[in-house]
Amino acid sequence: MGQDFYTKDLGIAASLLTLGIKMKKIKWDQRIAFFTFENKNNECSSYAHNYNFGKVMVNAKTFHLNLRMLKRELFLQAGSENTVEKIA
Repeated sequence: MGQDFYTKDLGIAASLLTLGIKMKKIKWDQRIAFFTFENKNNECSSYAHNYNFGKVMVNAKTFHLNLRMLKRELFLQAGSENTVEKIA
């Protein structure tokens, strides 16, 4: 089992969700959000690399819905700082 995968890129996070990778939590470092994903078989780095080169194929509607959900979650967490997990 691989270590957790972290990204602050909203597009990569939405892609990973669309590919079926489980998101564990969102961590904050001051005002920057880091999405934490399960990284079984160390596949997330490969997906992130391929995303950056336009080689990830996902369902556009599902991607869009995941992107909206992540944005909504970020705005909710940013508004309630006492429930947000901070990076130590």
